[in-house]
Amino acid sequence: MIYTDKTKSFSIKKINKYIRDSRTVSSILIVGSILSSIYFIVWIISYKILNGWDIVLDGDPNASLLKGPLYITVLEAMIIGPIIETLIFQKFLYFIATLFGWFRHNKCRIVILGTFIFGLAHFFTLLYIITTAITGAFFMYLYVIKQHRHAYWSVVMLHSMINGLAIFLSYFE
Repeated sequence: MIYTDKTKSFSIKKINKYIRDSRTVSSILIVGSILSSIYFIVWIISYKILNGWDIVLDGDPNASLLKGPLYITVLEAMIIGPIIETLIFQKFLYFIATLFGWFRHNKCRIVILGTFIFGLAHFFTLLYIITTAITGAFFMYLYVIKQHRHAYWSVVMLHSMINGLAIFLSYFE
């Protein structure tokens, strides 16, 4: 007879419950670590391997971001940007989407909607849209999961952490 311990099994519901019920900092560290790993892998693939085949739509986002002093870049990308973008792309979008029953009854649809809108709002190159769409999926997922427990500030902190990683990685391009 094979022994299985159901209390230690892996499931998405358990991860969702843990993130939803955890304090803001621990949930940010969990989701942030996963997202940072995925972001780093996507960054290596997209910017180091596929960069020659990228489709430029509206310039290079890093060229405009990194042209000023570092403290201005950090202020814009790690403080002002996450606060404003989370307000627009998670808080406001979630509020508007939940006004419609089709979204209100299926939170996965809200995450998918947020993914596309967040990606398309970062309209620089095709790879940049894809990278930010993946990141936007995590942001909206965290916002939906933590809806009744510091959702806004959880996403702001995660967004700031990811932008900080992006600033760090952009110096190696």
